[in-house]
Amino acid sequence: MKKTLLFFLFAGLTMTACNEIKDIENFAVDHTFEKSVVLDLKANDPNAFFNDFTFETADQQEFKDNLAEISNYAIKTVTYRIADFSGEESITSVGMIQFMEGNNTIGNAIDLGTIQFNSLFNSGETIEIPVSDELKNAIQDNLLNTNSITVRIGGEVSDTPVKAEFVLAIEIEALVNVN
Repeated sequence: MKKTLLFFLFAGLTMTACNEIKDIENFAVDHTFEKSVVLDLKANDPNAFFNDFTFETADQQEFKDNLAEISNYAIKTVTYRIADFSGEESITSVGMIQFMEGNNTIGNAIDLGTIQFNSLFNSGETIEIPVSDELKNAIQDNLLNTNSITVRIGGEVSDTPVKAEFVLAIEIEALVNVN
């Protein structure tokens, strides 16, 4: 009698769990993609700089496993921090960030204002870059079409020599459709 009761109890729980799993239609995958950019200008180098690099969603395994089922991307945050710095304490930079697809720009460049290398490096502070909803939508559309986004970071330093490592991070959420 106890075995029969346990069997029906187990069968009921199993069937309920299967029905719950069947009701799941989608889930979100979230990851922060990071790229390091090293600015290394010698004493006689020009003060202007730029560097392009690409974020590939397939570089992260959970995104890669679900690429065919991703129905939407959401840009949650774009940030930067200075991970390393050597140079005069007073050296600063004005900078910008531009999102691109190949050689074509996506939206307008974002002004990063004045970057205080030494201060940001010593504080370890992460700076959030304000991205408009319109630009987020354009980036998200590009990600849906190509699963990647190219970023150009550029600017001009107040003096040389200077060496600084920027770490740019983009937190991306992907909506994955199960059915």
